[in-house]
Amino acid sequence: MSALTQETIELLQRAGITTGTGLTSYDLQTPAVELVPVVTPLRNWIPRAKGVGDTATHWKAVTGINTGNLTPGVAEGNRNAYNTTGVSAQSASYKALGFDDVMTWEAQYAAFKFTDLPADTQRRLLLSLMISEEQVLFGGQGTWGLGQTPTPTVGTTTTTGALPTGTAYVVYCVALTLEGLSLAGGFSTIGSTAATVIGPLQQTVSRTGAGSSSSDTVNGGTAIPSASGTATTGGGGAANTITASIVPVAGAAGYAWYMGTNSGTARLAAITALATTTILIAPTASQLFSALATTDYSQNSTEFDGLTALLAKSGSGSLIQAGTGAAITSDGAGGIAEMNTFFSNMYKTWKTGPTDAWCSSNMAVTIDKLIVGNSGAPIFLATADGTSGPKSGSNNFRRPGRVSTILNKANNSEVDLHVHPNCPDGMIMFTSSRVPFPSFGRGNPVEVHFQRDYHAIDWLPTRRAYEYGIYTNETLALYAPGVFGLMHNYSY
Repeated sequence: MSALTQETIELLQRAGITTGTGLTSYDLQTPAVELVPVVTPLRNWIPRAKGVGDTATHWKAVTGINTGNLTPGVAEGNRNAYNTTGVSAQSASYKALGFDDVMTWEAQYAAFKFTDLPADTQRRLLLSLMISEEQVLFGGQGTWGLGQTPTPTVGTTTTTGALPTGTAYVVYCVALTLEGLSLAGGFSTIGSTAATVIGPLQQTVSRTGAGSSSSDTVNGGTAIPSASGTATTGGGGAANTITASIVPVAGAAGYAWYMGTNSGTARLAAITALATTTILIAPTASQLFSALATTDYSQNSTEFDGLTALLAKSGSGSLIQAGTGAAITSDGAGGIAEMNTFFSNMYKTWKTGPTDAWCSSNMAVTIDKLIVGNSGAPIFLATADGTSGPKSGSNNFRRPGRVSTILNKANNSEVDLHVHPNCPDGMIMFTSSRVPFPSFGRGNPVEVHFQRDYHAIDWLPTRRAYEYGIYTNETLALYAPGVFGLMHNYSY
């Protein structure tokens, strides 16, 4: 080793010890901070009941009494005709929902005194399952498909767009389930630049099972693509726009739109909540329509039907009200006009109404604005100031808080308004927390039935790692579909 120079020695004598020397501890707070939202209102609200074996739960529903509409009057000494009763046999198959994870032994050793890694791993699996279970409870599509998407009606305008004049375009549409919408990345549009990439749709999803070579290929929540709608842009410069709409599909959570000059060049241009779209610019980089198979991939048989699928299913008895794509409106009397129509129609059929309404946060903000704005006659709360003296009893006026209930004017009841994390922007789902008429033997209008509720599995180690699974075997049983319903294809 060479001798230190006098200059180096003097520098070391002046330096001393600072934080830069590196002799500091590491202030790591334990355990890791979890910042993942777990919002599961339906899972928290719907009662859970244990099944008694079998591969499905079954029930009989009395759907009508005096279905022959007999009048009650009888002549002296006579008897009336025999009454008739409507009975419907129902069933819902159990499905396994769950997730797996792995933790190496070295990971557990390294986490010593920082966190309980085995407990953390299993807790996060449970939270992941609850979040995904909530999506299935709301919009699972297990037993029936959406079928073929209706053919778009296509038009053109000569404002705001950037499409060339005198060009013929074809437009296709694909209806999406909630799962299909999620797999495609949610609502999106190509915006103002043709280079933007959105989607793509995933018609099927394949995965290899943890700890084995088994695999599942499941449908990705896409309906059969529509036939093409066509239109040719006109004159008026280069500000051309394509507009397209279809008849809304009950049970759909969104719609994917493809546009091009022919079927081979058509690409994904927008994914919307409504059965209508406006396309300003031709997509050039998104998924090609020709990449899609003409097959119904909207039914995922590994899951059970969620509420929207049960309500939209043909013959369910639930009220389905489709909008034109226009925005909901104030009735000018502290309510929503379109909801008034829904409540009135439900009352005409079932002589009752829902207790709860579920919508997206965007829709909730609009409902609040419309009710408080009240068509130019704003609603305020009047409160006494509580003071004594000459001004005692005077009123103060203030804006009310967020609208949390909506008046059902058909039967003069309050409907609680909730924001649901999985509800599409164009939809409002109505449910009931009770059976509002005599119900012998069944008090809950809907239940989660399970063969085995949430359970943790410690898989047998086959390597130097611990493997965990959290599963539930369950299904959703809707006993009173008449007090549930959907409004869909409404803008906000």
